[in-house]
Amino acid sequence: NSHRSRRGLALLRYILRWSHFALLRDKKSLEVCIEAGAAREHLVLSADTVYLQDFPFTPEPTQTKSLRIGLSLFPYFSNIENAAAKDGEYLAICKKTVDHINLHSELPLKLYFFGSQPGSALDDISYAKSIAKHFSNYDVRFHDYEHDTGDLIRQIGGMDIFIGMRLHLLITAALVGVTRIWALPYQDKVVEEANALGLPILEPGTQFDFDRRVARDKVNARRRLAGTALRHLADRMDGTS
Repeated sequence: NSHRSRRGLALLRYILRWSHFALLRDKKSLEVCIEAGAAREHLVLSADTVYLQDFPFTPEPTQTKSLRIGLSLFPYFSNIENAAAKDGEYLAICKKTVDHINLHSELPLKLYFFGSQPGSALDDISYAKSIAKHFSNYDVRFHDYEHDTGDLIRQIGGMDIFIGMRLHLLITAALVGVTRIWALPYQDKVVEEANALGLPILEPGTQFDFDRRVARDKVNARRRLAGTALRHLADRMDGTS
């Protein structure tokens, strides 16, 4: 986190002190652990552990009655100065993207807002409902996975397009076979993962490329990296106590 605090680094140092090794999902995490004093030889660079999940792969939907778009937005910037303007920037980018898709689609759009962290201060569905008025000309639905993660995975697998901020929802969409995914880069971790998967990143002034599809070879490469790193870590830990 670019806004990491002394307290956060102190906590990380404490955790690392009692750890033989650390399995890290991205280069930024590696840099932070080194800054906290960890020895490089004790750090194993991997991919996010979501790639280790055996999610069912869903082939591209064959129905043609509507174009289904999954959305993941939340008020990440609520604790910083000019929060409303920053959150509004991501909302505006998302709205512009949806409108552009609608302009070029022969099918009516259905928008599905997917939730994460239910019951917390960052309740995605509550936020989605508060901004739904900006999408009032579309068929809008909400999906919170508080009680059924399996249903969440099946629902995401039924999307034609996925646009969002939540890293794990973007990865899940790639794993279950969504062919067109665009990332909203609210943090470095999302940018790094999007680059690893070859996903378009939505920023002001983005040139839309709606024919660009998720490269399955890159998704599979991330899965292999996560599995190889985990096996490598297990081999290194063999005999430690």
